[in-house]
Amino acid sequence: MKRKWGYLGLTVLMGALLAGCQEMPEEGSRLRRYTYEDIYGGNEWEDDYSQDDWDQELEDLIDQYFSGNQGYGDDTYYHEGAMGETMENVFFTFRVDDAWFVDSYGGYEPREGCELVDVLLTIENTFGEEIPMFNTDFQIQWGGEGDDDYEFALSDLAQENPEIMPDEFMLEDGEERQYHLIYEVPAGNMIFSVSYLEVFADDSEGNVYFVYFMPVDKTL
Repeated sequence: MKRKWGYLGLTVLMGALLAGCQEMPEEGSRLRRYTYEDIYGGNEWEDDYSQDDWDQELEDLIDQYFSGNQGYGDDTYYHEGAMGETMENVFFTFRVDDAWFVDSYGGYEPREGCELVDVLLTIENTFGEEIPMFNTDFQIQWGGEGDDDYEFALSDLAQENPEIMPDEFMLEDGEERQYHLIYEVPAGNMIFSVSYLEVFADDSEGNVYFVYFMPVDKTL
């Protein structure tokens, strides 16, 4: 999905922007699991329970789910967190445990004008059944609100190192895993976020989650 979820007016981010570090994928493999109605709706009710009753209950449920969160478009709300905080969406929880600038990883060195950020991330399946996961679920953002101020993790490194999140894998019910995500970003930025957007099988979108952090220099 060739777009950034955005910073929504946040002004704390800064840095020089240098485009073209990593060739963008033709289409991000955002997760298609269940439809919005599968999660938040239904079509069965008792004889004395009318469609209007169900519609109101569904509306109340959605209002409760979105309570206290800020708007992002017509139906999407966003949540913000920091390193070490657990973010919970409808499918799983995730947490950025640590992040470093690294000179190279697995023999890969960044292109001129770019540097590598190693993000250590923990995920846990809280959905109640097995779910597919993709490394493109997690974008990194920096700088401002430009169309090029985001990137996906490097994929080829996962073929050589099982500690790096693979392109695609299954996460069992209740299973927790910790992976590294290696991002190639423009040099000069200090503040980043990793985001996840709920995307359902009918291509509708739910909430978006941002975790903000400042990587440390791993060579120090």
